Amino acid sequence: MKSNKTIKIILAVIAVIIIVAVVAVACVMCVADPNKMLKKYAVEVTAGEEYPAKFKSLLETKDMVMYMASFKFTPEESAEYTFTASGEAVSNEVWMSMFVLDEDLSELFDTANYEDGDVAPASDSMEGTTFLTKGQLYYVAIDVFSDNAAGMDAFKESFRFSVSKAGDGEPEEIKTGESITLKLNKDQQACAMFKPEETAFYDFDTSIVSKDAGVGFSSVYDITGEDKTSMIVTDGVCFMEAGKTYYVWVGVDETSVNSSEVELGCLKMASESASGLCSIEVNGETVIEYTAEANMPLMISSSSDGDPDVVMYDSDGFMLRKDSDSGGVVSVNPKDFALGFHAEKGKVYRICINGEFTQCTVTVQEYKGDGTEPDSAAKTENAEGTEGPESETGQ
Repeated sequence: MKSNKTIKIILAVIAVIIIVAVVAVACVMCVADPNKMLKKYAVEVTAGEEYPAKFKSLLETKDMVMYMASFKFTPEESAEYTFTASGEAVSNEVWMSMFVLDEDLSELFDTANYEDGDVAPASDSMEGTTFLTKGQLYYVAIDVFSDNAAGMDAFKESFRFSVSKAGDGEPEEIKTGESITLKLNKDQQACAMFKPEETAFYDFDTSIVSKDAGVGFSSVYDITGEDKTSMIVTDGVCFMEAGKTYYVWVGVDETSVNSSEVELGCLKMASESASGLCSIEVNGETVIEYTAEANMPLMISSSSDGDPDVVMYDSDGFMLRKDSDSGGVVSVNPKDFALGFHAEKGKVYRICINGEFTQCTVTVQEYKGDGTEPDSAAKTENAEGTEGPESETGQ
């Protein structure tokens, strides 16, 4: 009898464990996906109006309650907009975080009514300003949480959200050959406007110039056209058409400071034209507009006094290939580049040369390799070509 009782106890314990496991799995399965909730329940807003929120529960325990409200906004003009959220917390502390995201849910910036490490929110409201492009859909996610559920209903009842155009709405404009300084908050992107006078490749460079320049690194995140199209950007280099308006987005990564000053510079890259099998001398950053004369495999390689890089684009500005240092077997300089591709007759390719060098010879020759390494014939031919000048120097 005692044995049977023990068995029953063991079976009961196992049953409880199974039930708890099933409930736990069910709870995990029922956890809402914030991204789906954001889009599903987003309240559509227009600039200049004030809106309540449809709060949805993200977490409810005896120690913590957390809700999310979401909004969607499509600006009628490209400009800077201010997002404001507020609610009366009564006697309870309510923390708020606000995130502005594009249609792909990539974060543009975030703000909150508290600082990291604060034991209490600084206020019952928060706001932030960022640049938005005309006609593009944006989402705003607002998380509110408190360690006490009492009074949260009153806060939700009093909550209001609004979007308004900030000032004249235009971001600072940058000119070719000049630079501007942008102020960025942590986890936020800043925008500059650029209107090229010539159709060409432009190189945008960033550097942190505030006193904490050693913290984090800056870069060009994206460049968008006024028609909200995202441009093809490689290491800050972008092909742009004259007369159009572009917006250059800059950010700072891996920083522990709350704000930074970033210098953004812009240079128009020099341009050369070439076709067929040829050699082109370039001095500094240059774009070679290359027209293929036949359907055939070609190799582009460099021989330089420094460390050049190459990025190849098609005529629409889409990157095809890039290389930085596989040309040592061709030029004897391990910092040179070499890449192969199959040319199409009549097609225009843009070969973008940049990097650290003062003189660089770019050679286009027939190539029967696999598109990644020079073939043995090319190695031999170029190796012979490099011996001549050295022997003459020796004399």
